[in-house]
Amino acid sequence: MGHNTLLNPLDRAAMSRDLIRRFTLTGTPDDLRARLADLAARGATEIGYRLAGPDVERELTAFARMAGLAAR
Repeated sequence: MGHNTLLNPLDRAAMSRDLIRRFTLTGTPDDLRARLADLAARGATEIGYRLAGPDVERELTAFARMAGLAAR
């Protein structure tokens, strides 16, 4: 439980909020939209996305809305 969503005690001691923010796409929808725009401006043409729940349609729809790829 918590795989890819929670830090275990060992990881918590080694990871800071700054490291998590620098090496993951984690944040509010507004934060993520800004970060995706920044990546695109620097030449990124694709990203990897891992679903975070059993409802695939809901997860993909939520991501698409956040990224501006679907009607709100």
